[in-house]
Amino acid sequence: MYRRHSNVLFRRFVSLFLWFLRWRFYWFATKQLGKDFIPPEEVAMAYGFSYDQKQYTSFRKTLPGPEIINWCREHGFMLVAGPSATLSLLDILELDPSQFFSSAKDGWYCLLQHLFSRLDKVQPQWLILRKTFVPGSLKRIWCEQEELISEREYIPNAAQCVWGIHLYLLVRGKRLFPRHFVRTSSVDSRGRRVTIGLNSEDGMVIDAWKKDFADNSIGIHSGLKYEPEKTSH
Repeated sequence: MYRRHSNVLFRRFVSLFLWFLRWRFYWFATKQLGKDFIPPEEVAMAYGFSYDQKQYTSFRKTLPGPEIINWCREHGFMLVAGPSATLSLLDILELDPSQFFSSAKDGWYCLLQHLFSRLDKVQPQWLILRKTFVPGSLKRIWCEQEELISEREYIPNAAQCVWGIHLYLLVRGKRLFPRHFVRTSSVDSRGRRVTIGLNSEDGMVIDAWKKDFADNSIGIHSGLKYEPEKTSH
């Protein structure tokens, strides 16, 4: 189901086709955000799966308007499409195990008591995620980091965070959070906040730390709240 196309000519053709689609349906987002905008067509090409026509239509009609897109550009956020089906953290890890330090079968989060890896999910809808840790959030405990999240923002769960980071690597070839961790809203069975980061060539690391632990390598992640209003882009 999740296979990548290896034929070079086919991939070049699809790249040109995707370029056409980006400017045909998403011209403003493409112009303003550039590489920080990843539509569902590029997601499908990267992972080798398909959205149905209703999903493509829904994404095009629920694309955020100019005000939000400009805000994303000014504040360092990326606008990316979610998967074609609702996925948990373990589902995402199964898509590309080589890019994670531990797999969906041998990581500590695979144990049954860690419900977040199965219950916290990413949906087939637009995600607006920060590309870095929230400014000023390093070397702070959880409650201090929470206070830095504005009313317009929310704290993504582990599946949402990992989806955005891995998708950006797969489509844009750039590793986000190569030297830092970011806390998410997900909680393990011991009440620790799940952290994502150290996204090096050794693979993205999924860890968890106590709320009262602070370190200069641990920040907090955020996303922009967005309630889609169907528009005609």
